[in-house]
Amino acid sequence: MTFDLRADFDRRAFMKNVAIGAAGGLALSPLAQPHLFANPPAAQTPVRPKRFVFFLQNQGLHPVHCRPTSLRIRDGGYGGSIPGIAYDTAAEDIERIMDVPLVAGEFPESMTALAPWARKVTVVQSLNGKHIRAYHGAGYAALGGAQFMSPSAPSLETIDCTLARLLPAPFPLLAFGWQGLTAMRSAPISYCSSAWGRHMPAPGYSNPLMAHRDLFGAGGSGQALAEFQNDTDSLARVSEDIRIMDRRLSRPERALFQPLVDSYEAMSQRRRQLAGMAETLRRHAPAITEKFTAPRFETDWREAHFEVAGSALIAGLTNVVTIANGMCNVDRGPFDGLEGMTKWGHDFGHSPPQSPDWIKVHSYNMRMLANLIRRLEAVPEGSGTMMDNTLIVYTSCHAESQHSRGDRWPFVLIGDLGGRLRTGRYVQYPMSPRPLSRTINALYATLLHAAGSPRDHFNLVSSIRGLDRLGPLEELLA
Repeated sequence: MTFDLRADFDRRAFMKNVAIGAAGGLALSPLAQPHLFANPPAAQTPVRPKRFVFFLQNQGLHPVHCRPTSLRIRDGGYGGSIPGIAYDTAAEDIERIMDVPLVAGEFPESMTALAPWARKVTVVQSLNGKHIRAYHGAGYAALGGAQFMSPSAPSLETIDCTLARLLPAPFPLLAFGWQGLTAMRSAPISYCSSAWGRHMPAPGYSNPLMAHRDLFGAGGSGQALAEFQNDTDSLARVSEDIRIMDRRLSRPERALFQPLVDSYEAMSQRRRQLAGMAETLRRHAPAITEKFTAPRFETDWREAHFEVAGSALIAGLTNVVTIANGMCNVDRGPFDGLEGMTKWGHDFGHSPPQSPDWIKVHSYNMRMLANLIRRLEAVPEGSGTMMDNTLIVYTSCHAESQHSRGDRWPFVLIGDLGGRLRTGRYVQYPMSPRPLSRTINALYATLLHAAGSPRDHFNLVSSIRGLDRLGPLEELLA
């Protein structure tokens, strides 16, 4: 099956609907996020941009999938319901912080694709996220670290959006949400993991063809370029109409109307930026193959998303990417295209951690990340490469399992952000006593330190302040 871009995503009709108030929610589009353009003070803008890629796998990342094979640590239950298997019992049995070197030859099977970069990988285990209630998926809270962040209505900003404010680009945050092919065709825009603040979810692309058009249309040719120019002209006309209407409104009415004015101004600004980058976009745009236009399997579109994300980073369209595999949903995440998978959706999450299905999924994800690393390493930057200034964060929006307690959250970090992070380490925190145990909030504060914007904490609000001490994870900072 092929896709007609004009039939699937008629921008002019969309803008017309918004202009007459029928759509009502211009924020549905990643193109229209006016608050994204609030640049930080010049002193906070790095000379050489730092970059972050967050990859959330739904259904869980069990500690065994990112632990060196030489370590023997007692594991707790995995949150499944198989007879004879422990269910949410005690977790790893350590009494002090474990900080040992990572050795490529001891990578677990799920992580072997990353073995060539063993010196650049840091595994962080057993961070506490119990307070955000990750059971059946934490949604926005996985990157927000706050217990009252509803799965459907975020109440605080997430770490990827905070970093995006610090690292301005034409698209400060590029988010992608993967689910089944049918759902991705019918709902090309997704919301699940990222938020700019209370009731301000950040939209992401589910359809890579739409993402390609939005990001690289200005550098296209033929029909693609003509559509970009036509849409730009239409946007300019609608923007002028909105400004005229705004001047005619009373002060209270103008306050209500202002978000629409700001949204169109934001889109116009971004259009000008993209037009000025036409040659760069033309040079770095990924080829539109059948993976984009006629995907046979869900994995085709996953790989197309990675191509778009990598090209956007290289072209300078963004410095922060978030990929939510399975949309942080307990019932999503089929892997059509991975040979030999035996379970899907919710049932897949109940598989024991050592099941072949889990190994296939994590191994596939690591191969996708390895491909991205190679692409970034191939681009010179300063005295090194783009990868030298990039950090990839791989984890799960379900913490360690589908039926998660969230008190032993694993993370795999790839990269050192220009030497700001210690790498080639396996760091595991005890669950108690409290002075030694740490939260996922502390990890996110650490990322802000590495990005050049240190904070005492990240979203460690008053109701959960006692769960952790202030400050970053010193073991990770160089």
